[in-house]
Amino acid sequence: LLKALVAKVGVNAHTVTDQDVPLAAALYPREFGAAFNHSCAPNCAQLFDLLPAASPPRLRVVTLDDIPKDAELTIGYIDLLAPRRDRAAQLRLAYHFTCACPRCAADLARELHHPTTYSAPDAALVLDRARSVAFAVERHPTPSLARKALALLEHDLATHQHPALRTDLRCYLAQALRGACLFAIAAGEFGTAGVLAGRLCSAMEEFVPARAVELAVARLRAGKLAVWAGGRARVREAA
Repeated sequence: LLKALVAKVGVNAHTVTDQDVPLAAALYPREFGAAFNHSCAPNCAQLFDLLPAASPPRLRVVTLDDIPKDAELTIGYIDLLAPRRDRAAQLRLAYHFTCACPRCAADLARELHHPTTYSAPDAALVLDRARSVAFAVERHPTPSLARKALALLEHDLATHQHPALRTDLRCYLAQALRGACLFAIAAGEFGTAGVLAGRLCSAMEEFVPARAVELAVARLRAGKLAVWAGGRARVREAA
């Protein structure tokens, strides 16, 4: 019974977030909370009403675009900035299925059109290194690591021309930009964070729906940092 309960929580729980900051995991009635299938290009997103603070977070699902009649409503279960192979591994491990959404189908078709991409002598090394540095910047960032990781990923993008490989590298660059931006904000380096936030928004636009909550939060963050930079500039001019 306990094993079955743990499995249900793992598969059906929603990550409660405040903007893009994870706060908790929550289960909702099956007829609503667990009724949405996954897509790596979802047409819906979860929002959580966290007030009043004493009440459980209320789940709302909103559409991200005009949806045709009878089309399935989908949400994203995992990080949409991950490359296809990483997304597939996460979904198999956590949710026990293989995604066949339009985005995964397009990514797979690109890979099959260039079948030698991942068998190239240095492809595995390049991707393993890119995955490792992106993970490190998001989990254990330092200013030096962030700079070196972004420079390395940009160098790899400039060096490798295989379309499938470049798509994966752009995913890892977006993940690294996200980690570096959040670290710069936490460190009070708002000028650096503003530059990174603008680059992150541009990078995310390739991989997430135009009205995705994650992209909206990134744009809001970039806007706030731009306002801060403008205020600093006016103070310097006045001085």
